[in-house]
Parts: sequence; structure tokens; C-alpha cells
Amino acid sequence: MTIRARRWAAFLVFSGVLSSRLARAVSETLVPGAEVTSSIGIDRLKTQDGTVSGILLNRSGRTVRDVRLLIRQVWLWKNERHPGDDSPGRVDFYTVPNEIPAGGSVPFQYQPSPPLPRRSDGRFKTEVEVVGFTESGA
Repeated sequence: MTIRARRWAAFLVFSGVLSSRLARAVSETLVPGAEVTSSIGIDRLKTQDGTVSGILLNRSGRTVRDVRLLIRQVWLWKNERHPGDDSPGRVDFYTVPNEIPAGGSVPFQYQPSPPLPRRSDGRFKTEVEVVGFTESGA
């Protein structure tokens, strides 16, 4: 095989690899906020000692992955008229590591680190919201 033929063969292999990677990148979409809540639902949400669990429902017609959750641990004071100075409330993001097929579901569990403090001057109210995901497929 001549040098010119080897270069041409190497170019064709490189072009094939590049085009397959481009095709995959084109078939993946980061979904904007307005579509998130209509595409991904949360069912059977439970919280216990700061641990959050539930089931994610994929209502879209494509496989989704990298579902990103916004988890708010809202602190409610026992005495809202005289709240303390150090609210332990916080916000965390969690990316669910599983792919969810079209029309499918997957369980998730999130445990905050460090754990939520145990206090007697109020309680936590947990709110969970899907804020993004990646959609893939044809």
C-alpha cells in the first residue's frame, strides 16, 4: 500500500469515527425548563431524616439521563414571630445516575452530606423539583 493510500484509509477511518460522534451529539438534547415538568414526573416522594426518595417517571418519547433534581430543605421555625439567627435550611442539587427509557421509571434516593442537623426549635420541609435532564434518541 502506498503512502497516499494509507493516508486516504486513515482519513476515512477518522471521518467515520468523527461522524459517529457527531451523530450521537446531534441526537442528544439538553431540555429547557418549560419542558422539564411535562416530561419528567416525581411519584411516591418520601423524606425521612433528610433522606429523599421517590420514583422518576419519564413521560417523554425518548430515553432521558442525567436528571437533575433541586432539593430544598426549608427550615420552618417553631416560633415564626421570633425566628433564630441560624437557619439550617439549604438547597442541594442531585443528578440521578440512571437512564430512564421512554415511558419508563426509575427509583432514586438522595442522602444529604453532611446530614441535616437534629434540632428542637423547628422542622424541615423538603421540596423536590426536576430542573433539567438530557434527552437522547432519534
